[in-house]
Amino acid sequence: MSEERKGIPEEERELFSWVADERPFEKKGKEFFSTIVVLALLISIILYFIEGLMPVLVVWAIVFMVWAVYRTEPGRVKNMVTNRGLITGENFYAWEVMESFWFEGRGDKGPWPERLQAAGIHRQVSYDEGDIEAYKG
Repeated sequence: MSEERKGIPEEERELFSWVADERPFEKKGKEFFSTIVVLALLISIILYFIEGLMPVLVVWAIVFMVWAVYRTEPGRVKNMVTNRGLITGENFYAWEVMESFWFEGRGDKGPWPERLQAAGIHRQVSYDEGDIEAYKG
């Protein structure tokens, strides 16, 4: 019987779905950003005298990126576990190409699937504790 079914593609069905943040997010205060700016200033002064202006611009581009990431709250995205793989937002990760996938508790946000490696892609998918309790129930 299994020989006969190999040629017939199995219809994709949803096993579990939830809506969660796109990425881990923790709001940072003024002290964090003040520390970043002071460190960047010191590194910039040193690099200016060693190499010139270009490394200083790179340091401040990194500072801007850190500021933008920590000040912008992530959007919400629908995640779904199916019989064929994991769908997160618009991306599909088939079970066959995943090297590792596990669930782990993290901070006070509840469990996180910590790592999903598919063809060189490293992705974190989050969910809330209430979603799991509703699924278990």
